[in-house]
Amino acid sequence: MTLATSYIVKGLVFGNTYRFRYRAINEVGPSGWSPIAYLQPASVPSAPSAPQYSSSTDDEIVLELFRSENDGGSPITNYELWIDGGSLTSSFSILGTYVYSTHGFSFTVDRVANSLLSGVSYRFMYRAENDMGYSDFSDSVRIALGPLPSMPNAPTRHTTGNTASSIGVKWDALSS
Repeated sequence: MTLATSYIVKGLVFGNTYRFRYRAINEVGPSGWSPIAYLQPASVPSAPSAPQYSSSTDDEIVLELFRSENDGGSPITNYELWIDGGSLTSSFSILGTYVYSTHGFSFTVDRVANSLLSGVSYRFMYRAENDMGYSDFSDSVRIALGPLPSMPNAPTRHTTGNTASSIGVKWDALSS
């Protein structure tokens, strides 16, 4: 007999559902049994993979996000997207304009709505949440507001540096 209000059951199989109930006993006798609780061993989800760059302009960055590979035995209920202040020493804060239940796994980070500066590189990371808590953060990815440079022309043979065992190569300077 114990007056404890908790107990850790060990040796359970991950993914199996277990039934739990209890009752109180005093000098007069036992109470009725509590309702049955159906519980599974669970932990926090695994960290999702890093956000992926999809596209960008001077006004927005489009990110692709991915599900955690392991929900920890409890369904994932939320993902949080975080952004830094635009320098390698700045801290991260939650991106309030991203809502997993609305946006899912693709999100456009708007420059105006998020007070971002064009030409500044921002780091993004995210994490998953289930009933057991938050996963570790994903690796971060660094992305700047602005379009990608235009595709360069193919390289050509340079007039110097060509021998039987070497090739001189040249290419055009980037225009934008």
